[in-house]
Amino acid sequence: MRDPAPSRIWFWLLFACHLVIASTFITKYGVRYGFDPFWTSGLYCSLAVAIMLIYRGRGLPRVCGDGRLVFVAVAVLTFLLAVFMYQFDMTGIRNGRHYALDLAIGRLVGGEFPYQAPAFSTHSAFPGWILLATPFYLMGDSGVMMLLALPIFAWTLWKIEPTLCIPGVLLLVSAPQFLYDVAVRSDISLNMITLLAVIVISDRLMARDENRLTIPAGLITGFLLSSRGVAFVVFSAYIGFASLRHRKQVLGYAVTALTTFVATLAPFAIWDWRNFVDWGPIGHQIQLSHLPIAVLGLAMAAPFWIGRKTRSVGLLFACTAGILLVIVAAAAIRVVAGSGLELAIMENGLDVTYLTIPLPFLILAILLMKSATTGRVTHT
Repeated sequence: MRDPAPSRIWFWLLFACHLVIASTFITKYGVRYGFDPFWTSGLYCSLAVAIMLIYRGRGLPRVCGDGRLVFVAVAVLTFLLAVFMYQFDMTGIRNGRHYALDLAIGRLVGGEFPYQAPAFSTHSAFPGWILLATPFYLMGDSGVMMLLALPIFAWTLWKIEPTLCIPGVLLLVSAPQFLYDVAVRSDISLNMITLLAVIVISDRLMARDENRLTIPAGLITGFLLSSRGVAFVVFSAYIGFASLRHRKQVLGYAVTALTTFVATLAPFAIWDWRNFVDWGPIGHQIQLSHLPIAVLGLAMAAPFWIGRKTRSVGLLFACTAGILLVIVAAAAIRVVAGSGLELAIMENGLDVTYLTIPLPFLILAILLMKSATTGRVTHT
């Protein structure tokens, strides 16, 4: 049976968005290593479309849903990513996110307030993310936590639908924006992957219809909310969806999550209120978004309404991917309109790493459009 036309259209539209973002990374960073951006991007897109045509037409053999194969594939690919990561000398890379995170953790471990001037040395993450990265910093390199991205993503896809695991992992490791994150030890893709995983865990816990499980679900969600402001966009969409699906638990879940988020901020606000206001994550993230306050408010409210209109978790993830794409596109267009395309992309007018934000949700949405998977996010 052939897929319905709307499903095919959305599949290729989302995949086209993925290719545009991937080509942007190839164009900007490929030049530094002597690659022609036009031919390199064209070759990448041609190969990706060809492979996707084969995948969409024939799918993957049933053995790809075997747990042992998935485990071995993820272990091998994670090892190769570790080797790839250590081919790059961080002292020669201009991406400052890893440096700023290490600086914030170093201050915290040394008993200093982590959010301080100057702005370029202040990490924009909320305290929860800084605390999560601290064990890796104490082991010698906070960037090593990026190697958790692939296993967490694979586990999440397995819980949604095992047959999505292999194609999802391959889409992730072949994405230039993800490989860039690994090379420079950035943490945006990991941040979004862990958020996706937490949403899946929370949905599974609340699906058991036991009120006592809303507390742990809310706690882990609240801690992940204390990472980046964009997490609230995903949270808003899921709360809208859960308000119809988990009516009994959703209020307790939302209150627990928001209370946990505030609890991670409160000690730092009390510690040094002036620096927290001037250099803290809230103001910093608003500034980095390149969007007016009114637009940011809409970006938080609209997902809730959209979430209430979705009928399945598959559609929820597809809509979330679309929302995140619109947000990063709006921010990028605003910067390009002000500085021009070449300055925004090739220079430092636009931090293109933020284009990585939709990646895990985008991959999941593409896979769900292929498999027409709907309904619960659980697998037993």
